[in-house]
Amino acid sequence: MVDIRVRVALDEARRIMCQADLLWASLWAGKESSTYIPSKIFEYIAAERPILGFFPEGEAADLIRQTNTGIVFTSEEPEPIIRALGQALESKKKDGILYSPNEDVINQYHIRRIVEKVNGHLISLSNREN
Repeated sequence: MVDIRVRVALDEARRIMCQADLLWASLWAGKESSTYIPSKIFEYIAAERPILGFFPEGEAADLIRQTNTGIVFTSEEPEPIIRALGQALESKKKDGILYSPNEDVINQYHIRRIVEKVNGHLISLSNREN
């Protein structure tokens, strides 16, 4: 069942995300979208729910694949989508939908890790000028 809702507050959206079996994320199929990562993907990763990503090849698709947080569809062909949804439904009936993210890759996107990297770059730059 698909539940489409009107806009809700962020806390409510997070609560809903954490209760969902699968989360849908998509971008326009144009090449200009290939370098864009919607911030929603980071919210979805934090919700620890499998993502169904509909993206052109590029940054968003790579992120989902590298973090192993979902399935990426890069074309509008219905067969792979139908197959994936069927497998998810069967898994839910048995043991639950498989979700095994790559925590090492995910941790690279944690704000503390990013700030440490930026700090290291800034220190490196300031040392060059001295």
